[in-house]
Amino acid sequence: MKAIVNCLQAAIAACFFAGSVASAAPPGPPIVVGSISTLSGGPAVFASTGQAAKAFFDSVNASGGIQNRKIVYLQEDDKADPAVARQMAAKLLDETKVVALTGGASLLECAVNAARYSEAGVVSVPGLGLDKGCFTSQAIAPVNSGAFVQMALAMRYASERLRAERLCVMRLGNPINLQKEFDAVVQDWTLRSGRTPALDERNIQYSDKPEELMAKAILAKCQAVVFGGSEPFVLAFARAAQKRLDKNVALLFIGSAYTSRVAQELGSGEHRIFAMSEFEPWSSRSGSLSNWRNLMTTRGIPLTSASQGGYVSAQVLVQVLSSIKGEINRQSVTEAYRQLKPINVAMAGMPFTFGTAMQHHPNQAAIPVELLGGRWRIAHHEWLIYTPASPSLAARAP
Repeated sequence: MKAIVNCLQAAIAACFFAGSVASAAPPGPPIVVGSISTLSGGPAVFASTGQAAKAFFDSVNASGGIQNRKIVYLQEDDKADPAVARQMAAKLLDETKVVALTGGASLLECAVNAARYSEAGVVSVPGLGLDKGCFTSQAIAPVNSGAFVQMALAMRYASERLRAERLCVMRLGNPINLQKEFDAVVQDWTLRSGRTPALDERNIQYSDKPEELMAKAILAKCQAVVFGGSEPFVLAFARAAQKRLDKNVALLFIGSAYTSRVAQELGSGEHRIFAMSEFEPWSSRSGSLSNWRNLMTTRGIPLTSASQGGYVSAQVLVQVLSSIKGEINRQSVTEAYRQLKPINVAMAGMPFTFGTAMQHHPNQAAIPVELLGGRWRIAHHEWLIYTPASPSLAARAP
């Protein structure tokens, strides 16, 4: 098993399967795995997460598969519509009869389908958990830290590391199903720091003018601004901030800002710009990224946290499948997840766990990165770990 883990962490499928598959044996029926993602219709879409998972599964199949069975990976689009999300779950569970779900990234499907997954006895490991339902179900365990943890750690980094006394918060009001958890994050920071934000804009809409928000930030005398929102709004917000705010005001974003596009478009400004990385920062030259980077580059998949999440979730499932000695089916896969010992994932700050808990949030870590000279650089070389300030908040937190 140790050799298997080492090979999986390096993502070298050929090593993983060497000597473990009898080449002369006839191939068995495929192992069908599925995912549901927001691929259209939402304020943000997440195609690369499933693409990365499929790329990893393809590499495993090229080396013989699992028990001489190929992995068939099906990706469904929920179109940011709860009714469609339910339809896609029914299709995967009842028609194609997937053994598990992995590599998904949806704005809403966890909350919509969590109860259905529990009833069906199936496990879902999203590559990106986005809504709170991803972190409060006994059937779902994302491999990423999530927007709420990133926001909490960005606020903590701004106040404790950057020494910002007047911390301001701005965040999108959509999707609306995320707002209560963001409220809890701000409350947690208040309990931890003993201060309230100098400005707390909780319901920003895409139609709002960023310049008006900057005027509020100036009046509030913000020393740092933490922003939660998708990449397009990040760019609009940051451009306005670079024009209107004093250059000493630090701008901090969640992982949606940690992209090549943001680096290219904002890299020439004078403000300090930070983002939270959910995994080992993809822009670094860490050796743990080499196989992921090579596979993504070969397949033309963007190098982002989203593709890291898809890749890591596929790694986890392959290790689970490899641990099963008998028949691989939905029941045996779910039982293998429940019996799973913590997996040290090279690209994550915390081991992946599942077990028998009623809810799962195995990854609560992030690394701050800073935009310097048009490139993202690691700003803090140790993982920041989220711990709620009070037990009551721990119950509400994602």
